[in-house]
Amino acid sequence: MELVGDALPAATFNHLHEEVRTNFLSLVSDSYVVRLMQELESDNAIDILEDLEEEQQNAILAILPNHERLLYEKSLSYPEDSAGRLMRREAALIPIYWTVGQVIDHLRHENSPAPSDFYCFIIVGRDHRPVGTLPYITPDQK
Repeated sequence: MELVGDALPAATFNHLHEEVRTNFLSLVSDSYVVRLMQELESDNAIDILEDLEEEQQNAILAILPNHERLLYEKSLSYPEDSAGRLMRREAALIPIYWTVGQVIDHLRHENSPAPSDFYCFIIVGRDHRPVGTLPYITPDQK
């Protein structure tokens, strides 16, 4: 693990045994932990925070952008095995006035903030309040 260090891909980190993950996190920089969390889904990033000592956890939260820090602090405020702590926080939101083509273009864009794994779009009005949902069907589900 010392040899791999900050080069370990985020996707690989999810598959490490819990004890190995904890040891690995003690070997890498806080900036790597932040980068790792930003590449993972929020539920997996919370798992990382839970593996850290409180001092390092606070240091990581201090580095994160405000909107991300608030998201993780909210998750950590729930009891350990509760739905509030375990659930993924990302959502696929689309404005009510977008066309299907605009949604497809948005998903295809390489910097799209849409989560990589979701079950439906949440349609929001101009006031950003949910007005409905639209199921997301992948080509292999047809």
